[in-house]
Amino acid sequence: MTKYASVPGTGSTNFSGEATFDATSNGETHTSDRNTTNVISFSGGLGPAGSLGIFPYTLIMQEGNGSWSSIVTSYSTGTTKTVNTAGFKTDFIFHYYNSSTAAANAANITGLYLVNTLDFRYSANCGTTLTNNRPIYLVGTFNPDNGLFYLDSTTWWSQEIDPNGNPTRYVNSNGEVKYVHKAYILLGQTYSTYQIQLYPDHPIYYGYNGEVKLWSKESEKEKRDYSNDYLTLMALESGQF
Repeated sequence: MTKYASVPGTGSTNFSGEATFDATSNGETHTSDRNTTNVISFSGGLGPAGSLGIFPYTLIMQEGNGSWSSIVTSYSTGTTKTVNTAGFKTDFIFHYYNSSTAAANAANITGLYLVNTLDFRYSANCGTTLTNNRPIYLVGTFNPDNGLFYLDSTTWWSQEIDPNGNPTRYVNSNGEVKYVHKAYILLGQTYSTYQIQLYPDHPIYYGYNGEVKLWSKESEKEKRDYSNDYLTLMALESGQF
């Protein structure tokens, strides 16, 4: 077994190239994996970029058709970006597109996950308003018809969860009226007034009746009905999640 300090690279706290348990040139890691004092990231091929392409330094999610897209529709640290209105899956981990070059439609792309520091201004219109050392969430709703997650059109990020929910009236394809609660997907924790640390796991929360609750597949399958205010965080019959 090769000791960590003996792995080819720049020392015991920073390596480049492939690091393995039993040799220095044979293993499962990618050459772009990194472990430094301020970056922990793992790379992986994801697949094709969606119709809007992928913009530099943005968070990316998988659309319902299997392609990957940025959660915004432009490349900027400004505060006037438009959110991507596509429906996204949430059974895949978030990735970060760590490149200065945009990816065109259908281009095969690579993303990073478990990123220790990224500039969230490229993925949100937050400016430098974030409060340090606080959770950071993506905010949106799940469509009861297709089970996909749609980001809020104006403020798709938050550092707080509204415990009262304030459900939105929704009429599904069968003409049934449902009240869809906002969902809060945990991204990670803020590192500064504009940087975040991306967690490896992304639980989903919602607020209802003054409480913050953790969504689970089991609770959704129960099809709870609160006086006709349907808690619709996923499509009840979707089977995707």
